[in-house]
Amino acid sequence: MGFMTPDIGEWNGAKEVALPVKGRCRARIMRDVEIIQEPTELFKILKFESLVASGGEAKSVVAEGMVKVNGEVDTRKRRKIMVGDVVEFAGHEMRIRLRVR
Repeated sequence: MGFMTPDIGEWNGAKEVALPVKGRCRARIMRDVEIIQEPTELFKILKFESLVASGGEAKSVVAEGMVKVNGEVDTRKRRKIMVGDVVEFAGHEMRIRLRVR
């Protein structure tokens, strides 16, 4: 998983934008993630979006405080994620949307 450019590019259809962080830039990807039902557990989003290798790893990174939901660290691996929530992990920002059938 790499970035095309240090400022703006695309990855799997998601826009990549460099955001300033205390005098330097850090690349961050914002993308929409569609779920088929709400609520969906937090660890499942990390797993199904392939940001971790397994469900166990997803639960571990959540428990270690490495994931934010709506800008706040959340250590509840079974946190119920709803449409409109924003999940942040490892430089990825995911806005949750409901898939329209």
